[in-house]
Amino acid sequence: MVRKTRRTNVRTQAVATQTWNLAVLTSVVAVATWKAVESYGRKVAERKKKRVVVVGSGFAGVRVARRLQSDVTLLAKRDYFEFTPGVAHAMVDGTHKQLTMKLEKAVPNANVEIIGNNDVVDVEDGYVHVQGKTFAYDYLVLATGSTYTPPLKPSKIEERIHVRERAFRICAEALKDASNVLVIGGGVAGVELAASFVSRYPQKKVYLADEHDRLLYKLPREASIYAEKRLREKGVHLVLGERIKSRGMNGRTKGFECTTSGDTIEVETVFFCSGKKPNSEFGKLGPGETLLEWNEKGYIRVNECLQSTRSGRIFVLGDVREKQEREYIAGQAEREADYVVKCIHRMLDGKEELPPFRPGAVRLSVALGPSDGLMVNGDRLVARGMIVPLVKQVIERWTIWFLAKRYFDFHRRMAVRLAPALA
Repeated sequence: MVRKTRRTNVRTQAVATQTWNLAVLTSVVAVATWKAVESYGRKVAERKKKRVVVVGSGFAGVRVARRLQSDVTLLAKRDYFEFTPGVAHAMVDGTHKQLTMKLEKAVPNANVEIIGNNDVVDVEDGYVHVQGKTFAYDYLVLATGSTYTPPLKPSKIEERIHVRERAFRICAEALKDASNVLVIGGGVAGVELAASFVSRYPQKKVYLADEHDRLLYKLPREASIYAEKRLREKGVHLVLGERIKSRGMNGRTKGFECTTSGDTIEVETVFFCSGKKPNSEFGKLGPGETLLEWNEKGYIRVNECLQSTRSGRIFVLGDVREKQEREYIAGQAEREADYVVKCIHRMLDGKEELPPFRPGAVRLSVALGPSDGLMVNGDRLVARGMIVPLVKQVIERWTIWFLAKRYFDFHRRMAVRLAPALA
């Protein structure tokens, strides 16, 4: 009986000790968590006092504006974000709505200013001047992207989302009525447009022309070989190593001449998927000339931290900055945006030394119709077949869906809510 009582007392003491230890541990964790949240909130409160101006509403600009914990102003020419890798397919079927998101929904934490077709007239130290307006900044992010021939990129009149959607419906109708099409440009956009068109209208004739001796010349040769083989099997007529020169109209058809072979091509509809130009004209007429430096093609030069070579307060990223040709893709722009956000936060916290930017391997998917495609990782072709367009579609839907959701930024939003009380 005495032994039983002793055993019971020992067990009771052991349980009490474990309970006490658990309570102490819980208290320590709770205090540490609160201290961490409080410290983070104070840090955000300090960051919110600084002004950051982001120019551009593409992949890079929207990602930076969405993730910065500062007083952010986003200057955009259009009132919507567009998932540009899906544009080639949308040109054929006219379903553009699923590729877009209103900027006020995509960037709820920023002050969005639609500047329309007004170019950023000048970049001054501490100020950005747009026609009739001036925006002060502590840090400036230039992510103005590039320009293609419409409808690959929006034209000057497509500032509003409903105008852009109507343009795609008109484009789809024009392709539906055309008996033949010429696509000039054998990059990703041209290849995807030709593949989408011939997949939807296999009875119609499609020409795909490029001045290089192979399609997708920026990608590994293995990718080019696969794309050329699959497109030829689908009935696409490839015109490679030729410059195409217009010969004018002949009734409903447009005439084009191959400058090397002298062959002629007669088509009803033509799309130019080449001739990318950076949107970098701003700042060239005033003080901005002392803050920015351009190369011979118009791209802005940057240092290893993606800062302007002439100002540490200006970051340049996306299609407007000077970099290797293969890096002009959406995924790379987002990688640059994440890096710039970290750099600005470090500088706002008083840490002036920045780590250099590491671009990483280029990852790219090219759809060759609804059931075929190829995927590249660095210098290797890593996937081919029907899995590729499926993956690309999932990424497209996820990107737009993710932009509409706010609860993924729970820790950031919580700190922002605490910031006013801790300031």
